Amino acid sequence: MNNDLDELQFPKSSRNIDLETISENFFRPLFPPEKFILKKDPVDNGIDFKGEIKRNSNILGFGFNFQLKSSETIDKNGDGSYSKSVETSNIEYLINSGQPSFYGFYSEKDNSFYYEHLQDFIQDLSSKDKNWQNQKTHTLRFIKKLTKDGVENIYTIVFEQGLTTRLIRSKLAEKSNSLQFDEKIIIDYKGNVSNDDEIKRVIEEKGLQLNNQSKWLDVIELHKKTSVSLIKSSKYNLILGISYFYRSEYYKSLDFLKQSKNKIEDLDENLRGHLIFFYVQIRHLLGIINNEEYQSELKGLNDSGGIKSYLKLEEILELRKEMYTGLDSKSEEFESKIQSYISDESITSKMKVLAECHLSVYYGEKLLNNLASLIISEQYAEINQYFSSINKDFRRLLLKAESLNSDFDIYYIALNQNRFLLHFNALCDLLFKPFFEKELLDEILQSIKKAFTFYEKIGHIDNELFSLSVLLEYYKYTNQNDEEDKIKLKLETYLKIYDAPDLVNRINFTRDGGTFIHTLSKKKEKYKKEAEKIKELRDEMIEFDENEKEFKREKVDSYHINLFPMGYFEIPKKSTEILFDILNIDSSELKNRLRWFFEEGIVPVANTYVEKIVQEGSLNGNMEYKGFKSYENMHRIRKGLFQNKFYRTNNYG
Repeated sequence: MNNDLDELQFPKSSRNIDLETISENFFRPLFPPEKFILKKDPVDNGIDFKGEIKRNSNILGFGFNFQLKSSETIDKNGDGSYSKSVETSNIEYLINSGQPSFYGFYSEKDNSFYYEHLQDFIQDLSSKDKNWQNQKTHTLRFIKKLTKDGVENIYTIVFEQGLTTRLIRSKLAEKSNSLQFDEKIIIDYKGNVSNDDEIKRVIEEKGLQLNNQSKWLDVIELHKKTSVSLIKSSKYNLILGISYFYRSEYYKSLDFLKQSKNKIEDLDENLRGHLIFFYVQIRHLLGIINNEEYQSELKGLNDSGGIKSYLKLEEILELRKEMYTGLDSKSEEFESKIQSYISDESITSKMKVLAECHLSVYYGEKLLNNLASLIISEQYAEINQYFSSINKDFRRLLLKAESLNSDFDIYYIALNQNRFLLHFNALCDLLFKPFFEKELLDEILQSIKKAFTFYEKIGHIDNELFSLSVLLEYYKYTNQNDEEDKIKLKLETYLKIYDAPDLVNRINFTRDGGTFIHTLSKKKEKYKKEAEKIKELRDEMIEFDENEKEFKREKVDSYHINLFPMGYFEIPKKSTEILFDILNIDSSELKNRLRWFFEEGIVPVANTYVEKIVQEGSLNGNMEYKGFKSYENMHRIRKGLFQNKFYRTNNYG
């Protein structure tokens, strides 16, 4: 047998294959692994790479797609761009993915990569020819270089669209309270509707009311009994569009809403706003319109059915995110505006209950953010006071929802309350000891299960997933691994049924351990080590206090200062500079201010959680606690006071 490799026949490489390899090798390193995950799609149906983004080491589940093209022969256009032909079938395929999609082009001539956003490409095609989908191919001009700034732009697009999708889905879960109708309805249509005309009449007369009562599954089942030849009115299409929207079947919803919009003049004036509202929401959700177009179209809405009050609440809820970007774990603007919203007499009772629920959730998150500092400083009375107040608010809201005869809101409030209770107890358990007895945890479990059963029955996918995520956290916290696995398998079934990108992202995020309890579990050892170290530091500070009691104190002229959260201390008048060194104060202005306080007999305040003190006062109190380093800083100050014989005192007048 001939073994001379140069004389044997092998599969031949080609320049196209070489270019494909070169472009892919050039492409991957452009995306830093700390912010991106890139996966080569093994099945080439029009997508070369599927990607996800990270944020603070968290894999968010916000995905995107890339289709790559390359050439060694194409010359630049006069404006510096490159032109490539793109098949319409590929454009349609990328649209159906429901995720931000991009085309990439590698030019071997200038050894550079270019990219274009699919959404920009579609908007350009639509502006030139509304019937562009009838053509087989289109020319895409690549002008944007895939530099570091370009990659950052892609990250921003994917993050913003992913976040918008998440927010819209989570906040529209309660949209059933936006249509105001008589809630009493007695109608037996199951098995008794025998023809298209009768079904059409029932849906047109009762469909909005059924949707408002969370019975959109009934509307959809009724519609499925009709024949293909049924001529649907604008109102009929609107009702089905809303029903499918609540079912999270967005493409079906959009189809019905489009048909309704084609005859919008046939709708009553008070329903036109609802049509536009849902139509705009879905198009934005699917990336058909951008943020600017979304905001522009919403501005033209009337206030039929309380739409503007709903949108106003959405704007206010956006402000809540400030509590995670500032240093004090709160958003004063959110607190002020949502209180004003709740006090507004023009807002319906159901919308007020929803707003109050969001406010209670906000206060719960505030407490959780500051729980570590409260436990470390042994402020157990304050913890109990804050907790009792929040829990009492949830119970009050449950009674309100009951008075409104709204099971949908009752279970939604209960879910939020149970999630708060679960997170609170888990954090207490980690940092100190459990707050609840097992009997209460059992009650929480049964309440979560009831909520899931209700939302599964009415087919509200958003809150089914919400219920399952809280249930998953419960089983994780109580170490019921078998039950946790069952929930994960249940989530897998949703992935097979629903292909909406935001639903898939949420399911993957929950299933893969993105919840609060799962995150807490991952950091358990770190928290335990810090807690042990904090206990050592606390014991040492207690020892300082005990030793000081044995000291013979000399009577010297002294000033007094309140060092939050430790208490009051005596400072010899001749030793103020030493105090400033201990507190890490180097601002001449602040030193002069404190000296003035001392001379005037005023007791100043300084927060010892702050590493570098630049302002007099307790600032944001316990909210200045930023973890173990804050406690270390307080210990350092206490040790410095002890070593310099600046004694603790109760006499500060």
